[in-house]
Amino acid sequence: MNPILMSVVGMVVGGTLAGVTLIGVIESQTDGPGQSPANVSEPVIDYGTAP
Repeated sequence: MNPILMSVVGMVVGGTLAGVTLIGVIESQTDGPGQSPANVSEPVIDYGTAP
């Protein structure tokens, strides 16, 4: 196979994989309150219990 064609295919596959990964990370960090474990309105700060 032509080395230039293989380079182009590799760049397309790599770019697609990077794009899908980036979109997945962004969506997992910005899901709605039902999916996200954090609550900005009522933050929970647990420093442990007092003896």
